[in-house]
Amino acid sequence: MKLSDIILEGTYDAEGITADNVKKVDIAFVEGKTMLYGVYVYLKDGNGTNWDKKLHSKETQRMLDNLGIDIDFISDPYEAHGAVIKALKEKGIEADTSEFDVS
Repeated sequence: MKLSDIILEGTYDAEGITADNVKKVDIAFVEGKTMLYGVYVYLKDGNGTNWDKKLHSKETQRMLDNLGIDIDFISDPYEAHGAVIKALKEKGIEADTSEFDVS
């Protein structure tokens, strides 16, 4: 069983995410608002253009902790996202934000 198979078993689970297997992280907010929609994780050996994991703030905090990034994401994801993106990039992980249209 590949690592990506294990990770896909629990879409909302941050287990198994490491700096070595994460290709990109996209922090998505609801369009025009500061409300977190989800954090999408793309793995190096994952599904290609599709995200491999979607995390909420609690799971994202667990992922950051596992990556050794000491930033409080749970309290205010919108306030923290800039620092999180910078910290992820410093670890060699592509990171960006986007807006999600829920209308």
